[in-house]
Amino acid sequence: GIVVTLGLYTPFAKVRALKYRLESMYLDVNGSLDDFVAGEHANVGAAGEGMADFMDFDLSL
Repeated sequence: GIVVTLGLYTPFAKVRALKYRLESMYLDVNGSLDDFVAGEHANVGAAGEGMADFMDFDLSL
């Protein structure tokens, strides 16, 4: 498509290639995802919230 359109199809080709890569990925789980999420909640700190207050960012949804 890129050769026929003299390069005008390049953005579309990049998007199609990215879509192909994303659709080809999969997650191989060894154990329960609930255990993983519960373990990560223990590692949460307040550094991100402190930096947001320091830099005066509003991160509310």
